[in-house]
Amino acid sequence: AAYRPHENPLIEYFMKKSRDSRAEKAIPRDAVREMLRSLKKNKALWFASDQNFRHKHSVFAEFFGRLAATNTAASRLTQISGAAVVPFFTQRLENNQGYKVILQPALEDFPSGDNRQDALRLNQLIEAQVRKAPEQYLWVHRRFKDRPEGEENVY
Repeated sequence: AAYRPHENPLIEYFMKKSRDSRAEKAIPRDAVREMLRSLKKNKALWFASDQNFRHKHSVFAEFFGRLAATNTAASRLTQISGAAVVPFFTQRLENNQGYKVILQPALEDFPSGDNRQDALRLNQLIEAQVRKAPEQYLWVHRRFKDRPEGEENVY
C-alpha cells in the first residue's frame, strides 16, 4: 500500500502500526523505486488514485463534472513495470456486517500513452462506483483544492 506519512511523529507511529498489520508492506507514496521493486517481484501495490497530490505528477481530468488534479502514478508505474492495473473497491455492508470487495478486470490498453486520458479513465471508474453508494465516499477529502490556472477556488 502506498501512503503519505503523517507530519506528527506520534500519529505516524500509530498509523504505521495499523498499516503494517493490514498490508504486507506500506510504502511511502514518494518511494517510487521501492514501488517498482515490489511490482517487479509481482507484488500488488494499492494506492488511492483519487487523492489530490497537488500539481506534482498530476494532470487535470474531469471528476463529477469538474476538473480535478489527478495523479498519473498508475500510468507511469505501469509503463515502467509492465504491471496490470486492477481496479478494486470496497463497499460497507448494511448494519456494520463488514465489507464487500469489488474486483474489476485488469484494464486493457493501459497505459494508453496519454496520461490525461488514463487519468480520466480512472476517474470515470471511481465516479461510477461512487454513484452506486455516494454516502460511502470520503467527501471530506478536498478533491478539487488545486485548480487549473484561471479557475476559482470551489471551497
